[in-house]
Amino acid sequence: MNEKEDGVNKTIETSICITEDRKMRLISAARKLDVPVRVVLAALMRKTRIAFNEDRALLWKAVRYQKRAKPNFYQIWHVSLEPRCYEFGVSERLVFKVSVSLIYGVAIDLFLEGLVNQGLDSKVCEDDIATSYLQARYDVIYLSVQNDEFWIIKWDRRLKKRE
Repeated sequence: MNEKEDGVNKTIETSICITEDRKMRLISAARKLDVPVRVVLAALMRKTRIAFNEDRALLWKAVRYQKRAKPNFYQIWHVSLEPRCYEFGVSERLVFKVSVSLIYGVAIDLFLEGLVNQGLDSKVCEDDIATSYLQARYDVIYLSVQNDEFWIIKWDRRLKKRE
């Protein structure tokens, strides 16, 4: 984990597999919005609950990855992520059985253009209630009861509740 000089904003260094086109679109978006790429990645991660809108965990399944492609189609890109963004992506991977690289691929294709045109905190659909990526909340709670232990992931609500 890296720490900024002021000691307040920490980032987590990780890697994602991404196409050259998506990488260039992200870099271009960051330039147009005049923010670091990690800020665009955080705003995109905030919207991914819309694409992965299950209300139950997928159990007994393997993680889905991006489609196989010809050699060098995907490149490994080392990125800095805001810690809540990183943890949220890892948790979506665990709960919905999708790789973080696939999560970002979907988010870039579905939401990047709208965030560039309307702002990082814009709503991307009617069900979107998570407009401020800076307000993301995340926690993991542990409970132990006799022979069982429970790990509870707490995310702030990002979608309107289904009726």
